[in-house]
Amino acid sequence: MKTLIPKLLLYLIVTVLVSSCSRKIFRSDKITEQQHLTVTPTPLEVHGDQVRFTFSAEMPRKMMKKGVKYTLDVAYVTEDQENGQTLENRTPIGKIEFDGSLYENSKQAPVITKKMAFQYKNQHKKGYLVVYGTLSKGEEVKRFAPRRIQNMGYPVKGIATTSRLIRHPLDGVSNASGQSPFAYAHTFWKPDNPVVKEYNVVFRQGSDQIIARQGYNAQTLHLMQDAFRNMAAQLADPTLIPQWQVKSSSAHSPEGRIAINQDLPARRLTALNHKIKRFLHLFNYGQRQIRFEQTLDHKILKSTWPEFKFWVQKSTLSQDQKNEVVAIVDGVGAFAEKEKKLQALAYYPQITEQIYPKMRYAKMHVTTPNVIRTRIYLENLLNKITKGESVAQELTEDEYLFMVATTPSYATRVLWLEQAVSTYGTWRLYNNLGAAYLDLALLTKENKYIDKALQVLKKALLQKESSEIYYNLGMVYLMKEEQQKALEYFDKAIKIGGGNNQPFIGLLEGIKGYQTIQMARARHDGYYQKTQQLLKNAAATVPNHFNKGLVYLLEGLDYPKAQQSFEVALQLNPKDALSYYALAVVAARTNHTTLVYKHLKKAVRLDNGLRGQAWQDAEFARFQQNLAFNEAVR
Repeated sequence: MKTLIPKLLLYLIVTVLVSSCSRKIFRSDKITEQQHLTVTPTPLEVHGDQVRFTFSAEMPRKMMKKGVKYTLDVAYVTEDQENGQTLENRTPIGKIEFDGSLYENSKQAPVITKKMAFQYKNQHKKGYLVVYGTLSKGEEVKRFAPRRIQNMGYPVKGIATTSRLIRHPLDGVSNASGQSPFAYAHTFWKPDNPVVKEYNVVFRQGSDQIIARQGYNAQTLHLMQDAFRNMAAQLADPTLIPQWQVKSSSAHSPEGRIAINQDLPARRLTALNHKIKRFLHLFNYGQRQIRFEQTLDHKILKSTWPEFKFWVQKSTLSQDQKNEVVAIVDGVGAFAEKEKKLQALAYYPQITEQIYPKMRYAKMHVTTPNVIRTRIYLENLLNKITKGESVAQELTEDEYLFMVATTPSYATRVLWLEQAVSTYGTWRLYNNLGAAYLDLALLTKENKYIDKALQVLKKALLQKESSEIYYNLGMVYLMKEEQQKALEYFDKAIKIGGGNNQPFIGLLEGIKGYQTIQMARARHDGYYQKTQQLLKNAAATVPNHFNKGLVYLLEGLDYPKAQQSFEVALQLNPKDALSYYALAVVAARTNHTTLVYKHLKKAVRLDNGLRGQAWQDAEFARFQQNLAFNEAVR
């Protein structure tokens, strides 16, 4: 009995102490101050329609008593934009529960980390992430006032809507420079290339006279005469006389006096030049304006040695003799000294017979059209067709397609294609006319061209289900602000593919990137990485470069690449306000304060509507209390 009484007394004492300690915890109002909460990322970000973040809570070790539970309910509370008061309606997100029984013997403060998410709504843009603490033991419960969660001394305020900056394929595009964002059907047709003909005559030693019986001169002169006669017949229209491009070269053999050899190649070339001009006048070229673009190459003295050594290797000299000749040429001494050494060779007569005659020449590479269907010729024809001086059938369908593709004027494209469809009426011509109408609509901001494009594209679709047609129809509805219908046509274009139309493939990759980036629901769910790959091969347009930069920005792994892409977009359109705004976001995330203000100032000057967006943007929450921020966006 004496042993039992002390044990019972000890039990009562311990029970009282534990109870007292638990009540002390319940009486404490400092629990919320002692807990350590973190949220990643900060600020919160919306991707697609989801706001995902990681919430971590660390509790004081002394709170962890047996039977005691502490629950943290996380919620997002929107802010009343009219009076700044917090609204009662909140968005519950999730909870974390600390069970003291699990941690009462732990020597470290307990930490629980949990991934959380909620669906984004427009009213969430301004608000706070808050936590509601509840302490309980058995039936005893104490609830603490809601507390705003802070990271590094700043409240987790608002939600960054940077992902909503995604740009559609026409946003920020200017086609004034001639680069079209629309799909033109491709043609592999090319105009006839000029033919380069070589006319080479040889001369006697020390002479600049062209003698027909010398070498193959007679045959060469006959070929020249026939060629110029044929070209004169082809170019009956004076407007089609091309610019003659002549690349001339001449040389002399190493023997003879230096004074003569220095001028001899030029005199030989002049002789050949006179001969060609005589042919031009003979076939009535002299009645027209003849333009020459001539490149001269006169080989004199030591500059003749490389060609001399070439012919030495082609000669019948023995290998030892060839080596001896080359050693003299490559050795020391002036030009005349080397020539004397060559003359002293026993086999010098072979050199003068086999090699020197080949070096007494004047030659011309004359670039002239072999047929008349050059680009200049076709353009002259098209001008006559549009004036009613010729018929549309003068050009083939492919010739029309080529000329349109290489003409920067959209009004001219429309003019030519309207003539073409009246004659041929193929799906390619109708599609390209639709694309040209869309280019005019984008350039002039006149909606009547959008309706015209829709009409001819429907005609094209009756003939063939083409990816280019579906793409352009998607652009029509994008310009009509019918987003869903536009996406339907883009899907059809993607399903068919771009085939071998390389410029169009780049446009399609941009559409794929535009669609893929919108599928992302988190930083690292794979869609941003997929978008990066697609946009690498996309056409070089403002929205494609912008969206590429946006992907790097949203993923948060390579801010320099994000900055680079936005800067490229600005090179294409220096007045693109949204690219400056995005650069300000990059600067905010990388803590370049001065650049935040610099880029925001440019963005707001170009687009006043961005002023309000900047004030509400959670990306700039840390800067909005600074006077410099106010100055930048005022």
